[in-house]
Amino acid sequence: MPNCFDGSFIKEVLLDEPISEGFIHHLAQLGDLQYFPFFARPFFRIDDFRRFSIQGIQGLSHLKVTFCRDVMETSIVELRTAIERFEGS
Repeated sequence: MPNCFDGSFIKEVLLDEPISEGFIHHLAQLGDLQYFPFFARPFFRIDDFRRFSIQGIQGLSHLKVTFCRDVMETSIVELRTAIERFEGS
């Protein structure tokens, strides 16, 4: 499967609150979700190989996002908008 991650840019996104299961499912609208809630540290990954890959651990307050360089600016706006629209726990 072709993707853009050979020309990528990694950012850490700091959040105001710890990541909840609801937040994980909210972000899943952005791509394909892989969620492992039964890990000792519940890990998730959301992939849209045209835009970005989001990784995080439930309970922590940050995400690691690998952006495709050629669409990074618009992808940052899309991710920020999705984060700001989250209502819930």
